[in-house]
Amino acid sequence: MSILHVIFLALTRFIKARFPPDQLQHSLIWGYRQTMIPKLCLFFLTVIQISAAMEFQSLLPSSFSQNQFHPPSDTGKEVKDAVNGVRRHEIRLEKQEELLEKQEGRLSWLNDSLKAYGKLNEVQDQLLSTMQASQLDEKSRLSTIEEKLHQLEDKLVIAENASSPLTMSTSSVSVETDDTVVTEQDGESGTDGTVKKRQSVNFTSIQDAGLSFALIMESMEYSEVKERCAQMVDGGRLIALDSESKFQAMKTYLTDNVDGNPNFYVGLKKARGQKVHHWSIGKKSDDNLWCKGPGKKHAYRCAILSTKRRKGYCLSASRCKVKRYAICENPL
Repeated sequence: MSILHVIFLALTRFIKARFPPDQLQHSLIWGYRQTMIPKLCLFFLTVIQISAAMEFQSLLPSSFSQNQFHPPSDTGKEVKDAVNGVRRHEIRLEKQEELLEKQEGRLSWLNDSLKAYGKLNEVQDQLLSTMQASQLDEKSRLSTIEEKLHQLEDKLVIAENASSPLTMSTSSVSVETDDTVVTEQDGESGTDGTVKKRQSVNFTSIQDAGLSFALIMESMEYSEVKERCAQMVDGGRLIALDSESKFQAMKTYLTDNVDGNPNFYVGLKKARGQKVHHWSIGKKSDDNLWCKGPGKKHAYRCAILSTKRRKGYCLSASRCKVKRYAICENPL
């Protein structure tokens, strides 16, 4: 039974109870006249509308919301908010465009800076190459000046020795002098065909130190004086002061008997690629005997006996091409 039937039955019962059958016709006529019918019609229409709405709502699914049938009432506000959102978006786009323009300006500035930096690097490289070339020139000039100074020093020593001849006095240790004459050849043929006679060489012996040596008071390069020592006597060589006693005896002898403090080549040299100097007999040199002191590096390959203030004779590194005096040894 539908809702309309229920309402109709209830309304029929209400009319029968309110109006008896004998008065029904009269009441209807009177009610019609008194606008009963319009009221009843309005009531019926209201009931029908309510029942139709209830039936339609019962037909809808349970998950359907009533708000879906009620569009937002404040449409003007939503439109205004949408317009404001679009405006804000436009403002953001304008700001982004300004930022992009600034970034482009910065990128162009960076590109200009990089170009300038590249040019600066090129200029620096050119300056460095120029400085390195000038440094090499200065080094070569300094080496040339140093060699000339050594030559002048040797000439000065020769002049001093010529004015005050070498004295061969004995020191506190026992010294003996032997005359050793080179008898292998009577002379050497020079490049011009002449014959150069060899002179006898005096070797000085210090028995307590086990030394037998001769001073070469003629300026020569290291290779030249090495060859001269080999020609003096069998096994002749540049002196090897490989012990403390030998070094101190030689130092005392030179201090007491040689004027002018000249420099002498000795049999101490550094092989190519090595860092340490070795004596001609293969023994390593003592660091305490060097003028620079222990633990120092020595750039040049050859070595000499030189004098320093408050230290006397000590070992120093020297270029092998510089002409100096030398001390030859007759191994005992």
